Amino acid sequence: MDRRFHEILGLTIMSYEMDSFPHYENDLSTGMPIFPDDSDVDTAEFAKRFEEQRIKYPLYKLRIERNELLKKSDWTQGRDIILANDEEWKSYRQALRDLPENSAEIYIDENEKVMNVEMPVEPK
Repeated sequence: MDRRFHEILGLTIMSYEMDSFPHYENDLSTGMPIFPDDSDVDTAEFAKRFEEQRIKYPLYKLRIERNELLKKSDWTQGRDIILANDEEWKSYRQALRDLPENSAEIYIDENEKVMNVEMPVEPK
């Protein structure tokens, strides 16, 4: 199983918001957990949630990348800092915050890079 599969699996488990998620055997052919009939988690429901997380995964990765860029530019927002291009920085940061909603048809390539997204250019 690849890293992407395991990240999506983790996101699926987190979607249950349980204090302790049950751990059971995995189907060797798919890597998906198999839950017994007496489990609090249903195998079919888990598979459905996994598919939902798989579809959302590119946006999840985009948000991670976007949040890193926002963190790197946080220094521009201190009100004791006066920048000649303050409006450019505000526009850049707003464009970053708008990314997930303004990005359609994004995907993740084989190197785990977010593709089909035009990232805003950081001001100089």
